[in-house]
Amino acid sequence: AYKEEINRLQEQLTPSQMVSLEKEITQKTFKKESINKKRELTMLGKPKRPRSAYNIFISECFQEAKDGPSQVKLKTVNENWKNLSSSQKQVYIQLANDDKIRYYNEMKSWEEQMIEVGRNDLIRRKVKHQAKDGTEEC
Repeated sequence: AYKEEINRLQEQLTPSQMVSLEKEITQKTFKKESINKKRELTMLGKPKRPRSAYNIFISECFQEAKDGPSQVKLKTVNENWKNLSSSQKQVYIQLANDDKIRYYNEMKSWEEQMIEVGRNDLIRRKVKHQAKDGTEEC
C-alpha cells in the first residue's frame, strides 16, 4: 500500500517538481553527513580552529558590555572594535597569531595520532602530500 501511494504521488508531480524534490533530498542527506562527520571529528578530539583578533576582542568585551539584548551588546562591541587604534588592535592580532601557532601544533600532533590509528581519511590534503614527498611546506 505504501509503494502504491508513493507511485501515485510521484505520477502527480511535474518534472520540475521531481527535480526540486531530488535536490531537496540530496541537500538533506549532505547536511546529515556533514553533521555526522563534524560530530565524529569532535569525538576524536580534533583541535578547534584558531580565533581571529576580532573574535578574541568580542569574547573579552561581550561580557563587559551593558546589559540588554545580545544584538545591542554586539553592535556596541563592534563599534568599539572599529574605533580601536591600530596599536590597540595589535595586542589582539598578536593573541590571534599565538592561537594560530597553538592550532598548528595541536593539528600536527592530532594528525600524527590519526595516522597511527589508521584514519588517514581525516588528514588534511596538504599534509598527505607532504608525507609522500618527505619535504615539509607550510
